[in-house]
Amino acid sequence: MSADKVQPHGASSHSVSAREIEVTVIICTFNRAEMLSRTLASFFEQPSLASHAFELLVIDNNSTDETNQVVERFLTHRELRYVFEPKQGLSAARNRGVAEAKGRYVSFLDDDVLVDMDWMSELVRAFRETGALAVGGRSLLVFDADPPDWFGPEFRKLLSEVDLGDSRRVVPGGRGLFGLNLAFEKSALQAVGGFDENLGRSGNALLGGEEVAVLRRIFEKGGGIVYEPGALVGHIIEPKRMEWEYFERLAAGIGKSLAIRQWPGGGVKRIALGGLYVAALIRDWIGAVWQGFRLGDAYLQRRAERRLITSRSRVSTWRSLLRSMETREER
Repeated sequence: MSADKVQPHGASSHSVSAREIEVTVIICTFNRAEMLSRTLASFFEQPSLASHAFELLVIDNNSTDETNQVVERFLTHRELRYVFEPKQGLSAARNRGVAEAKGRYVSFLDDDVLVDMDWMSELVRAFRETGALAVGGRSLLVFDADPPDWFGPEFRKLLSEVDLGDSRRVVPGGRGLFGLNLAFEKSALQAVGGFDENLGRSGNALLGGEEVAVLRRIFEKGGGIVYEPGALVGHIIEPKRMEWEYFERLAAGIGKSLAIRQWPGGGVKRIALGGLYVAALIRDWIGAVWQGFRLGDAYLQRRAERRLITSRSRVSTWRSLLRSMETREER
């Protein structure tokens, strides 16, 4: 399989025409061939797929493992296309997927999820019945190893658990929804500029917040955002994600992402924001010290430590952005 072009399966007579496609499902992947295989297998096990007009794009974001070969094993499904995106970064890969998409709706799934048997039907039904511009599905954690004793609610959310209840509901601003199971009307996503390529995972860097920014822009323009519990996936959690070192890296990435996303234009606002960040850092430092003296609640201690790491990273990034801005202004 060539790595520089879109790869449809089979002869052109087997391709799904643009006018027939309602939903484009996009899976962006980077060096997770084994996980991707499980995701694709679960996706194509949905019994109702034959009744939907869809395409599935796998966006390979510079993988060096067996991703290419994994996709080839599933090319018996005529709806599957492979796209190689050389620009590193999840946001770049997602934007490439949107550019390639033929459907009215574009739906993003991570490469480490198990897709529920009714996922496609429930997603399409939510769009048709609500007229929403964005629909976020439910995501439950599937552990490949037992969680540690300190693993509690905040860490579940950090691993993109989405469980806002058993009923469909409107979600102002998209709060609580995550990009591992999130869909948009394509035109609405394009109207707000797509995903910010300064944010989101890039290689092994654990940045994020790109979908939060998109949802907020759609909401500010008056677009409806809906949570649909029937569009369910299981998020596979590898043993290495249960190690504290991973959460330390994740916490630092969150802090950096927040500083980048919240960076204001005016000089006075920058200083004011920096003051708020420093105040939050002091608060979180006091909280971490206080929890450190408490015994018997490993979750609260780890939570306090995580928040302190995020605050430190946010302040550090803000200072770096400020120095960079001052250097450019001096020139």
